[in-house]
Amino acid sequence: MELLATAYVGRDLASYTEAIKSVDAKQWNDACQYKIDALHKNDTWELIDLPPGRKSIKSKWVFKLKADGCYRACLVAKGFMQIPGIDYNETLLTCRML
Repeated sequence: MELLATAYVGRDLASYTEAIKSVDAKQWNDACQYKIDALHKNDTWELIDLPPGRKSIKSKWVFKLKADGCYRACLVAKGFMQIPGIDYNETLLTCRML
């Protein structure tokens, strides 16, 4: 039982829902906001309407609690859903925050 408890303490979160329901929800929310702000500042993305007949690629938040106590959040695209030769040139990402 102690081994399981020890393994759980260092476990990274599996989802955004888990992050906002955790005791560290404010820190995780701040980490997500920091990442969104950085994406805007670096002109990494732009918000557009989805063109007719196009599908968006889903996204996922990845959370890491670093050894130094820093909360890190990264928004990643699920690029494995793309089809070679059809939708590799542009990535239209879906980001859903609850």
